[in-house]
Amino acid sequence: MTTWPIIVGYRHEVLHTGVLHHLLCDEERAASVAGALAGAPVVRVLRSSVETRVSGFNGRADLVADVELGDGQTVSVGVETKVDSNASREQLVATSGPPHVGVLLSPGITAMNLTGRDLAPDMPAWNVITPDRWASVLRDNGIQHDELLAPYFAQVEREADEHARARELAHHPSGSSWSIEGSRRCDGLLEHYAWLAEIRERSDAPYEWWTYTNQSGPLMGLWCGKFQGSDRDVFVEFMCSDSSRRLCLKIGAGQDDLQATAAAALGGVEGHGWQPGRQPSKRAGTCTAGWLDFSDLAPAAAAARTRRAITEIAAG
Repeated sequence: MTTWPIIVGYRHEVLHTGVLHHLLCDEERAASVAGALAGAPVVRVLRSSVETRVSGFNGRADLVADVELGDGQTVSVGVETKVDSNASREQLVATSGPPHVGVLLSPGITAMNLTGRDLAPDMPAWNVITPDRWASVLRDNGIQHDELLAPYFAQVEREADEHARARELAHHPSGSSWSIEGSRRCDGLLEHYAWLAEIRERSDAPYEWWTYTNQSGPLMGLWCGKFQGSDRDVFVEFMCSDSSRRLCLKIGAGQDDLQATAAAALGGVEGHGWQPGRQPSKRAGTCTAGWLDFSDLAPAAAAARTRRAITEIAAG
């Protein structure tokens, strides 16, 4: 059945920001919704505005709600809405922070791209609202019975279910498809990001990893000072595609000879199962020195092999 959220397009962030703004302007629901997002009791919402800034911050938020907390304090709740697009800690820090509250409303794949554990320890003012959490907020406010918003609630619940199934599938990669049946995107992006998120869940410092999507697919990388031994950056990066999942030893930009740096990096991990990358051309700025095949590894095994890989590169 085609409903208005499907016609508008679930991937469009303005859809979700608009629904939130509508709820924050509803006197009966505003305080409850705002409190759930802020993670603190809210007495009332004083104002809700879209495409504006939290006072004292340069980043433009998708929505800012001025609220009165239960202790009488008045703060702003800056909301950044991301569905499937890349999110960065840098953007969030520029958008809101103490004494105000930041909310990353992530009703799509971005919830796997930047999770609550991925936020740095110095970002306590930020909350990540996943599809499951957003569905819970909507349910607690009776949206499933609202004639206008019930179709939207149904789409958020569908997304939450897909995320749960993708997380489960991440633990059974060998001999199975990487795509869950009937997903919104049907391109494997959610499933790859669920696998990467499960790996980060097993990391002591998940916030040290970066994640983003480019034309080749989902990427997740880590830069370590103990990898560095030349003018060029050396780092590891997960690369996911339709046919493979790999942990790559990457050589970044710099002045030192690229081919020589790549050869030295690969030589340092010799004997540990690393496969050589393609020989970089003389005009190349970066390259893959080597890679490990993680295609059949569940998150626990992938996380353990990653820790060993980090040790191998540092020792090399």
